[in-house]
Amino acid sequence: MIFMCKLLCLGIGICFILLANIVIASAAILGAKNLALAGAATVTGADYFSGASNPASSAFVESISWGIAASISEPKLLSLDYERSSTTPEWAIKEKKSSSSERINKLNVGMVIPVLSGPNLSFSIVGSVPVKDVAAIYTMNSREASYLTYNSKNQVPEVYTSLGIKLGNRFSLGAGLFYSSRIDGNVLIRALDTDAGSRMEIALKPILTPYFGILYASKEGQFLLGAAYKGQQHCKLKIDVDANFESTDESIQPIPIMITANLLSFYKPESFALGSAYKVWPLTLYLGVEKKRWSKYKAPVLALSVTNLDDFSDNHMDNRIRLKDTSSYHFGIEMERPLLFSLASSPEQKLSLWARAGVGHETSALRAGPRSLSVLDTAKTIISFGLGVGNISLKRLFVHSRKFQVGLAAAVTLLDKKALLLREDFFTERARVGGEIYTLMGEIGVEY
Repeated sequence: MIFMCKLLCLGIGICFILLANIVIASAAILGAKNLALAGAATVTGADYFSGASNPASSAFVESISWGIAASISEPKLLSLDYERSSTTPEWAIKEKKSSSSERINKLNVGMVIPVLSGPNLSFSIVGSVPVKDVAAIYTMNSREASYLTYNSKNQVPEVYTSLGIKLGNRFSLGAGLFYSSRIDGNVLIRALDTDAGSRMEIALKPILTPYFGILYASKEGQFLLGAAYKGQQHCKLKIDVDANFESTDESIQPIPIMITANLLSFYKPESFALGSAYKVWPLTLYLGVEKKRWSKYKAPVLALSVTNLDDFSDNHMDNRIRLKDTSSYHFGIEMERPLLFSLASSPEQKLSLWARAGVGHETSALRAGPRSLSVLDTAKTIISFGLGVGNISLKRLFVHSRKFQVGLAAAVTLLDKKALLLREDFFTERARVGGEIYTLMGEIGVEY
């Protein structure tokens, strides 16, 4: 019995080790306007979704506004064909895993509420929720590979709340909190020769991550310049296993064991973004750059400690994954034209029609000489376009005057195709990476 109990405890510990390599939530652009501009308006956009990227921009929204957007992302990625082969006799095996490319559907909701009209203090709340599952976290074993910034099996809800205050007519400052959660679990196991029982307790606890922004606008609003900073965002999972194995045979001593495992199951890097916009009617040009600190990412992020089990070590696994910081560059152009529209029973309306297009490029986070191919990345180029119609009035449906706007955006993200090879003294790793991701987003908003 002692041997079987130790074997079971060892299996529990190995299960935690197999969670060592994590997957990262896919990067997303909020709002049809920003997607159509390939992310170039991340810092300078002033709408109901901008509070999630630059909280200072919400101070320039003068009336209550809210919007909702739905997006579909369809990946056409290469099968990773990850293969790890070992040359040591006891591990002379080959294990092969491929990535899954499933569709991601998301629903984004944003709202800006001016709190005080004097100093132009505005409150913003933005949420992004996966449509298929409210939350899904998928952990990989040590013989599997995944894309760094895309995985359909790892999606969590995101909530951003912020305040923006306007200083005079040209400057605004903003600060916000990103809400995520960590998971604390406790597993109790009691076993006898004739009976056994177990219980698990899981608790979700909030984690708050700050982010900040600043925005400058020229006197006539023709030129915008902004900057934003976001702290590192992550969710932690902690599991405590308290097991005790006893026998009715008094000659056999009870075997207690306690295992604590800490796993990082969701991660977004620290980032710093700059952006500008210049308007010469009917055109507006957008520029944006962003730096992401992927070099702070270390995996496997598993801390394992074991008590009262001589056959199991409490050493951490070797951390072989090292990434580098990435830079992204975005350019977008927007053309605005007036549009006269009328129905037979309604007066003529003067609408605004926007045509948008953008292109962006982001460098790879994978180092030139990686020590592991468990987490893969490659350079990405996004090409996008979209249309928007604003100043839509529906006075016959609403007592108070409201202005509606609708938007549609489409984008394709091109991932550079590469075949990667890593040779070490005792093993060889191979993988392929690359493909395309097609995204379609529709949006409707209203201004009170």
